[in-house]
Amino acid sequence: IRGVDSMIFLTYRCTSRCKTCNIWKRTAERDMELDWTDWNIVLERLRDYGIKTVEIFGGDALLRKDVIFKMIRFCTENGIRTYFPTNSILMDRDTAEGLVKAGLNTIYFSLDAIDVESDKVRGVSGTFEKIRKAIGDMVDARKGAEHPKIIICSTLSNMNYESFEEIIDFLKNYPVDAVYPRLVSELD
Repeated sequence: IRGVDSMIFLTYRCTSRCKTCNIWKRTAERDMELDWTDWNIVLERLRDYGIKTVEIFGGDALLRKDVIFKMIRFCTENGIRTYFPTNSILMDRDTAEGLVKAGLNTIYFSLDAIDVESDKVRGVSGTFEKIRKAIGDMVDARKGAEHPKIIICSTLSNMNYESFEEIIDFLKNYPVDAVYPRLVSELD
């Protein structure tokens, strides 16, 4: 049995303070981030092993714009499909265009609530407006092309499960490819 999928953590640093995640609380790994030279070696080894997909993950992987576009381009040029989840906080039109030009296959936008409820779940002010704008920027950047696929991921918890229909209603205005509700298990 050989693996064909991989997940790469670019950084544990995060711009969100989500109530359903603790990655942003991690500090020990922050000094151990790899530069492009190191990541290039990792990607070459994954390619040579036969990996077919790479999910580029974080914290907030857009804190690593110094490598993310190069990683996606490398994967695209080597027949490796790329997947990228984002909280959208650092997404702007130039970033969306850069991801499309690099050849990103699928982007996952995290959307857990609408308006100020989003801020409560994400622990940061203004998150809903940033997500709304990021989805629009990605739709514009892909200019009707098939890729990247736009997937909305909603982590459902006791903070937002009752408002999931509001998320679906909001998304009717956007050409998203799928919505993935995901349940979180919370412990006191």
